[in-house]
Amino acid sequence: FFLIEIQLVSPHALVDTMATTVNSSRRKRSSSDNDSVQISHLPDALLANVAQFLPNTSVALFAVAFAAPSSSWRRQTSPPLAISKAILFQNEHDERIIAEKWAVLDFLDVEKSLANKLTDDNVAAILTCIDAVNNLQTLNLTGCININGSGLEPLRGSIILQRIDLSPAKQNESPAMEPEPMIDEAVVIPILDSIVDAPGCMLKHIQFPHKWTINRRRGGALDQFLPRYGNLLASRPYDYSECWECMGGLEEDGGHWIYQSENPGCHYGLQDYTCYLCMRNFCENCTISGKLDLCGNCNKLYCEECVSVQVCERCENKRCDGCMKHIECVHCDEVFCLDCSVICYICNQPHCRCTPDGECCRPRRNQSSFFLYSIAVRSDVKAANPDVRFGEIAQIISREFKALLAAERAYWEEKAVADKERCVREMVVFNEKVANLQSLMNVE
Repeated sequence: FFLIEIQLVSPHALVDTMATTVNSSRRKRSSSDNDSVQISHLPDALLANVAQFLPNTSVALFAVAFAAPSSSWRRQTSPPLAISKAILFQNEHDERIIAEKWAVLDFLDVEKSLANKLTDDNVAAILTCIDAVNNLQTLNLTGCININGSGLEPLRGSIILQRIDLSPAKQNESPAMEPEPMIDEAVVIPILDSIVDAPGCMLKHIQFPHKWTINRRRGGALDQFLPRYGNLLASRPYDYSECWECMGGLEEDGGHWIYQSENPGCHYGLQDYTCYLCMRNFCENCTISGKLDLCGNCNKLYCEECVSVQVCERCENKRCDGCMKHIECVHCDEVFCLDCSVICYICNQPHCRCTPDGECCRPRRNQSSFFLYSIAVRSDVKAANPDVRFGEIAQIISREFKALLAAERAYWEEKAVADKERCVREMVVFNEKVANLQSLMNVE
């Protein structure tokens, strides 16, 4: 048996590997390499099989690492090597299957520390390697904070690209980032213009970086692009011009499709009427009725079928389920966000501020026989007297209770005694918990 040490390229070193050309003799082992096998020595078929277990974006990085330096891909001076093709397409020759495989490219699949290091040369190499102009439909630049956007050149003139998220933030993450990403509107907008102007363009949704929208430059590249993009959306054929919910007509004015307030802010440049996830369109009426709603944290629009956007009944802020967990208070049934909750020092559970801290665990007070009877019959009395006011219903129940026979009265008295015993037992446990916690606090 022979013990063979295989030295794999770590994800952190993959970007550096892209800058090195693998020569044609990569499988010939040198005399100083007798004790180890480099990854470049492995058969193409084996590396292609390894790539099957990687996310698509990592597969593309893996393939580019075996080819020419990333900068040469822009000049197209070095065609992909056989090993790169084997990793990317895994001996698949059906163009339809290849197109489906590379329809989505999301850098969220890549380790964050690696995505932060990617350069425009790296991104351009990946897009060129997968023939993005003919295959890619969705591109998310999650984590790519070190690019100015020139690496998107291989997408120039694409007619099949449907969605592009230029923000490095994750889906359920605030788009405001420190330090700000390097992506430059003066570099990217001309590429987007070439896509929008291409006959048969299928672009449906663009998510712009937060720094472009918050630092609006009047008359800048983005300011000039938004009306052109809005007019494209408004001029779409019949299939794209109907509200998905009510089948009503959508706005024909391109300005209505893009938020273009005179005051710069986080909503400037936001694409309206369109769900971020499913990219279905909704009219103004359906948007007002809540079929489509904006999350105040990640600044994305979601339809109610894709993601629930709820309003905290305390602070009135809107958050999607991915950005903020909403909780229903067990005492008052209010829906509130974690920011508006308090943590009970006894049960350690969050609740709204309808009760003092610690009171959420206090046992329910015992009820009198009349109150227990009233709870049991109130709905029947109200149904029998639909026109009677609230105060009069209480008087009717009181008269009925006083008219009960002794046996019936005794039944409710027994229930009241049992409820009082329950309250006493629970209060003993509650007081013990409070005393134990107080003793621990005193010790600390």
